This record gives sequence, C-alpha cells and structure tokens, in this order.
Amino acid sequence: MKTFLKKNICLIALVLFANLSFAYPSPKLMFKDEKPNTLVLKVTALENAIQVVMQNEKGDLLFTETLSKGYVYKKTYDIADLENGVYYTKVVEGSNVMFFKVEKGEKNTIVEVEKLPFE
Repeated sequence: MKTFLKKNICLIALVLFANLSFAYPSPKLMFKDEKPNTLVLKVTALENAIQVVMQNEKGDLLFTETLSKGYVYKKTYDIADLENGVYYTKVVEGSNVMFFKVEKGEKNTIVEVEKLPFE
C-alpha cells in the first residue's frame, strides 16, 4: 500500500510539474532569432482573456487581438510590412498591464517600459 501511494504521489507531482512548466509566468515578447521580422509573444491566459495591442510611435492603432482564457499561448506576429522605427505593444490581462517598446531596424530590440509615451 505504501509503495502504491508513493508511486501515485510521484506521478501526480510529475504531471503537475509538467503542466506548470508549459505555463509562462508573465508575458514575454521577443524577436524570433531566425526571422528578424517576426515577434513572438509567450503568455498564459488561464484565468482571464488577454488583449494584445500594437501601436506606432504616435499612438496610432496598428493591431489588436483578444486571446481567450484557459490557454497557454506562443503567438507569432509578422511585422515585415512595418517600416523601421519604434512601436509599442500593450498586453492586458485583467488589471495587470505590461508595456513593451519594440525597435525595429538594423538592431531589433524589445524593452519593457512602465508606461506608453502617448497615454
């Protein structure tokens, strides 16, 4: 009986750990290494839907998408048609909001910022 319980407890712990390892703790936005005109967003929407908004440097809306709750996402966004410059991505989950400054150009960079310059 003890062996049976130990095996089942270990199995349950392994399953829980495996499920949690696929969840992203907070939104992550990055350029895809092999495709410099592709953004990758990794985010977990287990309890709330997530809204993704991309704007240009002036604050003009370029793109918006709502990701349904109950999923772990690894989304890619093709930005090849955008000119080199500065863009902002906002990721909203309930009351939690994160902002990213995306610089597309010779050297692509993404930096988390505290707020958007035009809001």
